[in-house]
Amino acid sequence: MRCVGMGKLCVWRLVAVFLSSAILGDAVNYLVGSKLGALALSKNIIKQEYIAKTEAFYDKYGGKTVGIALVCAEQSEYQD
Repeated sequence: MRCVGMGKLCVWRLVAVFLSSAILGDAVNYLVGSKLGALALSKNIIKQEYIAKTEAFYDKYGGKTVGIALVCAEQSEYQD
């Protein structure tokens, strides 16, 4: 078993924890957004006009936007 950090941290356990945390965090954020997003729309906290503009933007530029956002996130890690 490969260990890091002076032989006290198992790499595979770290990978398992990070992967499960990412998946669980994504699921929880989606659930919260789906419930609170509908509430925000029903109480007019978020205007339907903004939702329509956002959907039109992602229909037009969605794939490019996600790709560029991933590259920018990676680049920001190496800027410091």
